[in-house]
Amino acid sequence: AHPQNKEPMPSQLITYESMGLDVATLSDLIVDDYLGNYKIVSALAQKYGFKYFFFLPPMVLFGNKPLTPEEQEMKYRLKSDVAMDKLFTAVYQTIERESSNYQNLYPMVHIFDRYDGLLWIDEGHVTPIGNQLIAKRMLDIIQARSSN
Repeated sequence: AHPQNKEPMPSQLITYESMGLDVATLSDLIVDDYLGNYKIVSALAQKYGFKYFFFLPPMVLFGNKPLTPEEQEMKYRLKSDVAMDKLFTAVYQTIERESSNYQNLYPMVHIFDRYDGLLWIDEGHVTPIGNQLIAKRMLDIIQARSSN
């Protein structure tokens, strides 16, 4: 193999940590951006009279789903990138904690907790059955809120 085709060593990768940015600062910026978008949509909805919903998607890292061996491998791969694991965890925990202050924000982190079959294709994408479960939960929330 040619040296130029080698994968970079983890110590050579540029991450927010290697750039001197701590996880708390970056996660706060991401959450502020996400909730800022929520506030913009909320203002537009109030002005123009439409209903809106924000759904924080599930991720293999979070929730209490009994993971299949394949899903455990996906989670392990994601957790092995320590910087990304810390960042995802900080962002998701903050948004989940803040969601009670935003009436149209629905974390979907625990949507698969009762399912033990394979639902994850990779760390952030699910099978058609997983998509069906997400769509059903979204529809249930929208219908329940629309009847109020």
